[in-house]
Amino acid sequence: MKKIKKHISLYLKLSFIFISLIQFSQFSFSQENIYLINDVNQKLNNLNNELLIFEDSNNKFSIKEIKNVDFKKYDSQKLNSKSTYWAKISIKSAIKEKADWIFYFADKRGSDISEIYVYDNDSLIKKTKSGQFEKKINKEIFRETGSKFLFSPNLNNTYTIFFKIKNISKFSAAFNLKLESTEVFNNKINQRNLEQGWLQGILWIMFFYNLFVFVYSRDKVYLFYALYILGIAFNFFIERGLFIEYIIPNSPILNPYIFIIATGLASAAYFQFIRLFIDTKIKMPKWDNAHKYVIWLNILISIILLIILKVIFNVRFAINVSNYLNLAGLFYGLIFIAYLIKKGDFLSRFFVTGALFLAIGTIISLYFLITKTDLNINPKIFMSAGTIGEILFFSLGLGYRIRLIEKEKQKTQIKLIEQLKNNESLKEKVNRELEQKVKERTIEIEQQNEEIIAQTENLIRANDVLINQKREIENKNEEITLQKSSLEKILKNTKDSINYASKIQEAILPPENILEAYFKDYFIYYKPKEIVSGDFYWHKFIKRDDGRYFIFVAGDATGHGVPGALVSMLGISFLNEVVARKDLKTANQVLEILRNEVKSTFRQTKENTTTRDGFDMAFCVLNLDTLEMQYAGANRPVLIIKNKNSETVEKLIEIKGDRNPIGIHPREKNFTNHIIQLEKGDKIYLFSDGFSDQLGGFDGRKFYLKRFKDLLCDITNEPMKKQKALLDEKYQNWISSDNQNFKQVDDILVMGLKI
Repeated sequence: MKKIKKHISLYLKLSFIFISLIQFSQFSFSQENIYLINDVNQKLNNLNNELLIFEDSNNKFSIKEIKNVDFKKYDSQKLNSKSTYWAKISIKSAIKEKADWIFYFADKRGSDISEIYVYDNDSLIKKTKSGQFEKKINKEIFRETGSKFLFSPNLNNTYTIFFKIKNISKFSAAFNLKLESTEVFNNKINQRNLEQGWLQGILWIMFFYNLFVFVYSRDKVYLFYALYILGIAFNFFIERGLFIEYIIPNSPILNPYIFIIATGLASAAYFQFIRLFIDTKIKMPKWDNAHKYVIWLNILISIILLIILKVIFNVRFAINVSNYLNLAGLFYGLIFIAYLIKKGDFLSRFFVTGALFLAIGTIISLYFLITKTDLNINPKIFMSAGTIGEILFFSLGLGYRIRLIEKEKQKTQIKLIEQLKNNESLKEKVNRELEQKVKERTIEIEQQNEEIIAQTENLIRANDVLINQKREIENKNEEITLQKSSLEKILKNTKDSINYASKIQEAILPPENILEAYFKDYFIYYKPKEIVSGDFYWHKFIKRDDGRYFIFVAGDATGHGVPGALVSMLGISFLNEVVARKDLKTANQVLEILRNEVKSTFRQTKENTTTRDGFDMAFCVLNLDTLEMQYAGANRPVLIIKNKNSETVEKLIEIKGDRNPIGIHPREKNFTNHIIQLEKGDKIYLFSDGFSDQLGGFDGRKFYLKRFKDLLCDITNEPMKKQKALLDEKYQNWISSDNQNFKQVDDILVMGLKI
């Protein structure tokens, strides 16, 4: 009985110890945070719950030292972008057959440079590297974005995995652990490559096609369309990780630079393509200026971001700024699309439809990405489809544009053919007339021959006649000598009269030195073609109750010489009379009254248009107290070159006058009053068309207005007196270029005033 009790007691003790060991074992296992893989089809996206992390703020710990530190649970909190982070997790496989897994531990931005250590118990069985900016030669798996390595666990083995992440791009480190079978991974890669293969194939075909069309046609719209497609192709190539995989596998640090360049290129080329495709410069000048600002803003910001990447490699800042800039460009584009829907022509509808395709595809992609809807496909495929749709309709629009151009060419060819037919008819007519004249001339020659024969017979009798004729000729020579002397006197008197008229004209023109009282510096370059000029200048100071005003004018009368001088003096007379009126408030009112005076004086009406005399004019009124200037122009502009310290972006501002003279015109319209706020240091230029119309240079062409404006911009920082000398020097060089001496073709007047 005692033996039985002993055995029972021993059995109970052993049972207690066994149960205690089991419980202790279970307790210890739960403390190790071991993640169990028990199904090959198991969804393994929640591994972050088992992750422990440690912040190495000084980047001083090695793998041997890190085993002895205290890790804390990772709750997906935001990590310090400047620190190095270690993380560890324990995983045990309960799958009987051996399986290969792709172990993801960070997304594309979550890990720049990383190291992975895999331990089986205490034995290091794998050491590898990964990360966005790690070279391909150092990575075990380099395909697709995100940090990962190959994990092949054995049955019932427990593995401890350490991750070391260091970010250099200013993005915060972030862990996102998940396991994915190699079959699923390879399917994803194949799907990505198939999708990108089709997309890149279409984009590169369209790029080279439009580039070849540009080379053939020299139409820049195709060049910028090709550059836009190139930027889009690189953008998709970079975003899906293919650029690092295939182009710069061992220089991944270049990836953000290429991304900024591709994004800036696509945006700038896109808006330049819009300008040329829709012809906004002609059809929508305000929108055209806005597009130019957007283009230069994209280029400037892209350059700044590249400098930031080079200096401090702040990829996070560069990417965010680029994204915000693209978002702003999207909103700007939608506003422009709304305007085109309301105001655009048929050609612009192709652009609107293509842009809407891209916008819809982008919105659908963003919706599925934000809601994380499981579609079994990459939601970004909708953005790719939208891009293809946009390019398709843009290409259709270019085709329609070519069709319009061809129609214009056909019309021009038809007109040319008609002109050639008319020329041929004219040629036949001229030939018939020439043949008739040859026949008539032949008959005349035959008659002359008969006359010569008859005259030969009468030579003796003709001698007497010749003697008489000689006497008559001598008498006529005396008369001619007297007439020549009389003509020389008349010519001298006429020249003296014109010279005196020149003095009268100079006396009528206001003195230049009056300008000294109101302007810091000035010049008047006045060069008549003949002794007197049809160009004239005029200025006057007026003091009224609402302020002090200085009026200055540059005029160009019809013709030159004496007729032009008469019209110019009439213009000065009208100015003296009209400006004296106190009821006039604006510059355009003065031009309206001047036009009525000219039409009345020359009796110009719609029925009587035999005389077209009048003049062009730039009329400016400067408020000396506020520096506000009114300007109205009749076929003449005003140029303003802003002070170099001004905040105005444009150095030179051109305000064009109305295309109406001061005189009769078939399509008369009211003159426009422009108001410009000037600043001290600004320079104002008024001028006739004499300088820009002057022939010269090596090919005998006109000087042209563009070259004249560039000349003023080049010399504007010189004192006004020197500017006048430089203008004259340029004029003399222009008319005597290449040993050719060109005559002055028109009167020349240039006024320069500095506020």
